[in-house]
Amino acid sequence: MRGLVAKAAIPAGEVIGQYLGNMDLFGPPSKNGPINDGYRMHLRTRSTGNKFVGIDALDAGGNLRFMNHACNPSARFHEVQTGQRLTVVVVTIRDVYPGEEVTVSYGNKLWFVCRCGWSGCQHRHLQQLPQDSESA
Repeated sequence: MRGLVAKAAIPAGEVIGQYLGNMDLFGPPSKNGPINDGYRMHLRTRSTGNKFVGIDALDAGGNLRFMNHACNPSARFHEVQTGQRLTVVVVTIRDVYPGEEVTVSYGNKLWFVCRCGWSGCQHRHLQQLPQDSESA
């Protein structure tokens, strides 16, 4: 499992970096499907017209693209717009300890089985179901 692990203590409220990648324009997200998928993040900011702005970090991006999802995350994405410039940063929402994985919530519509392990998991309906022994 790829993930991002803290080498040193990180206090709550710390900006730990910028989510980098290629800026792209996308059509409106599906109402029933996931908004984000893989390393692509749709932003709240829209371009002119009916296009959505997104960051695709699949082929270009920093280490923050390796943060895993958790329903009880240690950090969150934050869009910052200054004039024409748009940046997405990651901010810790609680203290993170050395050796602890830095996680974020990928949102309400996941495109994978949630394995966060938290007792209050918000995506229990996406948990992997036991396989039928006859179909295995």
